[in-house]
Amino acid sequence: MQHHPFYVIIVGIYNVFFEGKQGYLFMIRVREILALEPLAEFKLLAGAGGLDHMLNNVTILDYETDSMDFSAFQKGDFILTSLFFAKDDPSLITDAFRALLRRGIAGIAVKTVFYKALPQDMLRLADAMSVPVFTYHTAFMEDIILAIHAYMLAKEQRTLAVMRLDALLGLGRAPSAIAESVRALDAMLYPHCIAAFATPRKEAAAQVPQKLAVPASGGQYTVFYPYQGGVLALYTAAEQGRLAGAEEALIQAYTACGMDPAAWRIGISSPCHAYDAFDAAIREGLYANRVCRCLNASCLSYAALGVYRFLPALLEDKSALAQLHSALARLKQFEAETGIPLLSTLAAYTAAHGSVEQAAKQIFQHPNTVRNRVKKARALLSLGEDWYEELFILMGMHALENA
Repeated sequence: MQHHPFYVIIVGIYNVFFEGKQGYLFMIRVREILALEPLAEFKLLAGAGGLDHMLNNVTILDYETDSMDFSAFQKGDFILTSLFFAKDDPSLITDAFRALLRRGIAGIAVKTVFYKALPQDMLRLADAMSVPVFTYHTAFMEDIILAIHAYMLAKEQRTLAVMRLDALLGLGRAPSAIAESVRALDAMLYPHCIAAFATPRKEAAAQVPQKLAVPASGGQYTVFYPYQGGVLALYTAAEQGRLAGAEEALIQAYTACGMDPAAWRIGISSPCHAYDAFDAAIREGLYANRVCRCLNASCLSYAALGVYRFLPALLEDKSALAQLHSALARLKQFEAETGIPLLSTLAAYTAAHGSVEQAAKQIFQHPNTVRNRVKKARALLSLGEDWYEELFILMGMHALENA
């Protein structure tokens, strides 16, 4: 088999940059790569049913072959080709495509160097087997390869960051293990930290950026991670005093990476001053954001949450969560049987800090109606002397769970 010089050059570039990089932890779908800039001119000719095929590598078919041996191609390969091997014999195109289909390829893109149109038999086969076939005209193959592999690597790094953050926030970990996880997350992080977590006010209302670091300057370093449907920011400093003004700096940093604060809800942690306390700071940022969503606030610091500082943690306790769901089930069953809205009444009552009159005004009912409903809820839930505190905790957890 004699390789075309262009093939040798491209494979050489591929080997330098990506040797050993196949076998990413997480593959991508064909449709994902279509948003990459070098693929902007790709035109889908057939096989639209296969756009969700998993792609684990991008490679080149651009050499002469007499044996039609395609054993080098693997399942999940996305193939780039100019059909050089068939430049003098168009009948080879469909035969080659049929052989590649047997290899389980994810898709194929043909650069229109030798052929402006593709055989109809090939396109019919692509539709029947749901394997996408594209054409393109000007993009360089090496640019396409670099863009796809960079995207795959970035996605793997983001996923690894989420795994590391999940591990960092795991319960019962030794301080040394937490500190090690922080260093594995990003070796540039300083030991003094304020964490913030932002979520969009409306679904898809704002673009969630990929990991973005603000260049370290003056002993400060900020990094962002897409996490749990939002953007986690770690604002770190080499010295404790450099955390002064961190809340304002975090808002500015979010803005700098294209996130309009008006379109987001932001929860901000208290300062922490050691790597082994980063997990607490991150958790506080997550909690403060959850309360933001619950109370329809734009930005809240953990220190200003009052009693709400304690409620989000209860949602992570299986026993407390089971108690909540059991109580809600009893209240909802009563509502279903009688049509009396106990839950909304209790929510108004606890939001009014136990003021029957204020709750009655909020739900447009007589105060005695509120009193009777609260009394009924106490009986249904078998609440004791601390019944108001229990109601407040239950309704607060309920509101946070649905935020």
